[in-house]
This record gives sequence, C-alpha cells and structure tokens, in this order.
Amino acid sequence: MNDNILQQFIDGIFSLNTRRFGTVAELMIKELFGFEKSNSKLYDLYDSYNNLCIEVKFSRAMQEYDDTIREENVITQCLESAILENRSFGIDETSRTRFDSNIQQIKREQFDMLFYGLFYTDCIEIYIVNVHEIEGIPGYSNY
Repeated sequence: MNDNILQQFIDGIFSLNTRRFGTVAELMIKELFGFEKSNSKLYDLYDSYNNLCIEVKFSRAMQEYDDTIREENVITQCLESAILENRSFGIDETSRTRFDSNIQQIKREQFDMLFYGLFYTDCIEIYIVNVHEIEGIPGYSNY
C-alpha cells in the first residue's frame, strides 16, 4: 500500500461516524481472534470455542478541543465544528498530548468478555477484560 493510500485510510478511520467506526473495530477483532458474528443484539461477537459472548468497544485517541461548549460560544462552536480539523496523533505523543477516550454503554450483564482499545494514527492498543474485572479498571464509572 503506498503512503498516500495508507494516510487516506488512517484519516478515513478517524473521520468515520461512531457506528461505522464501531463496525471497523468489530471486524478487526473478529478476524484477529477468529470469532463469529453474534446472532444477538446484546453483544457483538461470539467465541464458539470457549462459548463466550464478546463485546467490542473502541475509541479514537483525539487531542482535546481547545474550548468547551458554553452558552456564550455555542453558535461559534457549532459553526467551527464543520471545519475539518485533524486532532488525531500517534502513540509516541501521549506523554505530551492531552486527550480523552470515552467508551459508553457497557451493559455487563449481556456479555462475558470485553475487548476495548484505542486507535492512534500509528498503532492500535487492544485490551481484553473479563466482565467481572471491569469495575477494577481505572476511571470506570457506572454513571
């Protein structure tokens, strides 16, 4: 794959809407670990070898916005959001780049294993956790 196509692919991943991005992550985990597509809407994939229901949650590492949305700037923030800005970055920049990663709607009663991770411009981190270990993850909240 030439450098232009690779960069276009990376930029495309970071610009996908949330659901389409989630599908990319699900397909990646399915292929990497040999899972099957789920026949249920309660979880994403199925591990027939270990009889486990698999949930897949990924996020893109993106630099924080320069400003928060407030009453006095809501219109400006909406207008400026249409301007494509590249807030993605590589893993080597994590020590000097403030960023947020948010994974939501984890319904622990509906699956056995959680595959979660972060997309950077130059790598993908993948974490695997048993559903009973989720509460011990730093930053985890039921809210």
